[in-house]
Amino acid sequence: MWELLTCEKPFRGLLEYDLVTGVCDKGLRPIFPPGSPASYATLAQQCWANDPAQRPTAAQVCALVWEWACCSSPLLFCRTHGMSEHVCVW
Repeated sequence: MWELLTCEKPFRGLLEYDLVTGVCDKGLRPIFPPGSPASYATLAQQCWANDPAQRPTAAQVCALVWEWACCSSPLLFCRTHGMSEHVCVW
């Protein structure tokens, strides 16, 4: 979700071993940029929970995304990507 929002690769410059140990052993996670939709960042953080029982189910994720698409302001975030291309999270 972070990559979709930022159009960037997280942890650039980190060696593969350091990335694996950072994520698996130290809970390393990318930081959402300022201005990110709070509900979007919160969902990503919930999906990163160490305990799988604490993560939302696929049905819960689908229901939330459906709610965003149908019941919220239509565009949650749109970021300019390049000269004329936009990457949008709905």
